[in-house]
Order: sequence, then C-alpha cells, then structure tokens
Amino acid sequence: MMIGKVVCAAGRRGVRLTELAHTIWQSGFVRTGDTVVDATCGNGHDAAFLAETVGPSGRLVAIDIQAAAIESTKARIEALVPPDRRPSIEYVQGSHGDMQQHVGSNVASLICWNTGYLPNSDKTIKTEIESTIAGLEGSLECLCDGGLISMLCYTGHEGGMEEFEAIREFASGLSPVHWKTSRYELLNSPTAPTMVLIWKAR
Repeated sequence: MMIGKVVCAAGRRGVRLTELAHTIWQSGFVRTGDTVVDATCGNGHDAAFLAETVGPSGRLVAIDIQAAAIESTKARIEALVPPDRRPSIEYVQGSHGDMQQHVGSNVASLICWNTGYLPNSDKTIKTEIESTIAGLEGSLECLCDGGLISMLCYTGHEGGMEEFEAIREFASGLSPVHWKTSRYELLNSPTAPTMVLIWKAR
C-alpha cells in the first residue's frame, strides 16, 4: 500500500500521528525477520511495537543517551513481548550520532526517531541539532534499499523548532534520484509533532 493511501485511511479513523507512524511501518516497510532501529527509545513504546513486529528471527537496536530510558525500554519489552516472540535485541546507551557503528551498513528496514526530551524527565536532556544530523547521516548508510527513516519532530521545547528546521533542510536536500522525502502535520493542532519520512528508493 502506498504511504499516501495509508495516511488517508488513518486520517478517516482519526488516529494520532504516533499511531499513523506504526501503520505506515507495517504497510510494507517492516516485516518478520527485519533489522530495525529505535534511535531514541525513550520509554520503549516504539521499540516494543517493533520487537513484536519483527519477531524472534528479527533484530532490534534500541539507542538512548539516558540509562533510565534504556531500563524503561527493557521493562516495557519484557512486559509486552513474550520471550519466545522477542527478536535479538541490542540496547545501546549512547548517542544516535554514532548510529552506523552500532547498526552496520545497508541492513535496516526502518529507523525511527522522536526528537525532544524523555517524557516526565529532565527537560534539559534532549536531542540536539548536531547529533541529530550526524545520526541522520549515519541512518542513510544503515538503511537497506527500500528502507524508511521515520521521525516525529516535537517543536514545543526550547530549540525544538530550530532542530526541526535543520531536519527539514536535511531531508529537502537529499537527491530525489535515490531518496523520497515527505512530511505530515496536523495544521489545526499546533502542539502535535510533525512527521518526517525519508524513504530509500530500491
């Protein structure tokens, strides 16, 4: 199913952008046995969803700079995904700016991100433009053909809008021969995140 059709169908059901992202991932980008990456695993919602989706033959790399986020993600996956259905999981407490060394080249079908800070935590610890762009550059190398980078960009915190503009500029500057980029936003909900998608052509 094409992304545009998925977006329209989800819009009719009134889903949130976080749910829309999951629907897009499952529309043909992520399958059983795939390698997937949560570049900002936070409280583990996306990581648990991906672990369930790729299954025991798959691989999940969960990255976050904060130890609390890694522990929260571990706990959520252990609570929601039975041991016999879990993929190979690598937890990386470190910067997503070092993405490629943790993931490898041309292997990931999906790399997902949420910019901003860990909910209900120290708001001074947040994604930053320099490491985000470095991580995006690494993500391009990590993706396999047909793979997807999916970002939910939050702009309400200090520096959030500037970070989103850097991401938008990065995505807009990619060669249309090899990359397809788009963004989705709720125009009548200014506090909602903007979703940026970067798809590697086959």
